[in-house]
Amino acid sequence: MQNKIQYIIIGLLVLIFVQGFFSVPEGISESELEYRLEVQRLNDDKQRLLKKNYELENKINSFKDEIIKNDSITDNYSKPQLDSFLTNYFE
Repeated sequence: MQNKIQYIIIGLLVLIFVQGFFSVPEGISESELEYRLEVQRLNDDKQRLLKKNYELENKINSFKDEIIKNDSITDNYSKPQLDSFLTNYFE
């Protein structure tokens, strides 16, 4: 019985000693940090571009509606007047 306890104690001590060799490093590496920062920057850029795209789509749709409403007016415009109308709309 005492032999078994000694083997168990020795086994536990060896396990504790060996466990120190297999420790997991703490924190993240510099390259991992740079990668995460780049991904975050790209996601921010994506959100900004999606917002800008949404704004431009709304502007185009409202322009289409405006053209439909003013179809008879635009038919009577001369080319310079039409150009001025379109330029003023998108500024």
